[in-house]
Amino acid sequence: MALGYRFTFIDEAPAPAVPRFRSCPVRGREAEPEEQVICRQVACLPDRARRIHEPAPAPTPALSTGSVGHPQVCRRPCVHLAKGACHSGSACGYCHSPEHRRAIPDKRDRQALGAMCEAQLLDLIIPHLRRLTETQFYQAKPLVEVLERELAVRHMPKKASEEDIKRLERTLRRMRVSGLVGLITSRRWKGPLPQVLQEAMNSLREELAVA
Repeated sequence: MALGYRFTFIDEAPAPAVPRFRSCPVRGREAEPEEQVICRQVACLPDRARRIHEPAPAPTPALSTGSVGHPQVCRRPCVHLAKGACHSGSACGYCHSPEHRRAIPDKRDRQALGAMCEAQLLDLIIPHLRRLTETQFYQAKPLVEVLERELAVRHMPKKASEEDIKRLERTLRRMRVSGLVGLITSRRWKGPLPQVLQEAMNSLREELAVA
């Protein structure tokens, strides 16, 4: 204890303050207030709830037997699959492939095609089938050979009207192999050509199925 003289009184000098021990600072960032932690967790709840309730992606539909040769020689699109689901699955005789952009002749085109004789129709369709076999689908070459032999033995009376041909060309240029062949097999013929073409198409699909 230290004594001193101050203002004619003996006074005790105050002892120096004892320094307090200080803890070392916590490494890293300071502790976050509890309220802020709770607010941040609450803000994340909508995102978590949305992820929980989001529907799982629909499974890719199984390709069917009717999908063989898509898009050139596959069957028509499955109407059941278009409505939601096909219970036949891979055994379905119609196409299950997702992309179908088929060009179909309109009423005026069908009238012009119906007015043509068999030779005129073959002469119009064969070049488009040949183009597809040379650029996209060489497997259909036997079909072209069958049609060329058929055209060679038929009499060509005259060409169809230029106006009809130009309009039909725009449609035929966008059609697939199966659609072009269907224009031939869908009408009545003198002879077995439709049956021969159908058998050739079936054989082609069988070959593609095991390829």
